[in-house]
Amino acid sequence: MGEGMTATLPWHDAPHVSEPYIRQDAETRRWAAKAWQPEGSVTREQLLTFAQNRIAELTGPDGLAAPLGWEPVHNAIASFTMSVLAVLVSRDDVATPQVGPTPEGGINVEWLVSGDSLSVTADLDGLSIVAQFESGDNFFQPYFWDYSDGEIANLKRVLTSAARFLEKISTGIQQRLPVR
Repeated sequence: MGEGMTATLPWHDAPHVSEPYIRQDAETRRWAAKAWQPEGSVTREQLLTFAQNRIAELTGPDGLAAPLGWEPVHNAIASFTMSVLAVLVSRDDVATPQVGPTPEGGINVEWLVSGDSLSVTADLDGLSIVAQFESGDNFFQPYFWDYSDGEIANLKRVLTSAARFLEKISTGIQQRLPVR
């Protein structure tokens, strides 16, 4: 076998393992290690751009929700969610959000770090925010804001608390995939 090539043994020929055995060269191992440990920190702008691109993939009739038979994400919900994210992602180096559709044309954004979680769901009915520790205890009482409710001051207080919670759980990040 030439230099830089890898060999794969059938699982039954691999010594003392029940899964396929892959022999990797040193260059491949260095590349894989670098992919999991990006240099420098992830900026606030990179995180918001990542979320915005993901949300854009969910909008429109051909969005990622369509194959599931779900409603496409409404443009107003997409814009509102980006505004909420701009408040929550208040600094560099916080956890990367996981963005997905809801069946009714909304968006669910979650941060999951070491068992702790922050979940933000926006749909046509309102905005839900839940911050939970790994133990199941809430950081603050789960919050639902009906868009017709004029309590903007309460919403600001909850968003500020959620941003603090996100910063707190983000300190537990050990490794992360690079955001492009």
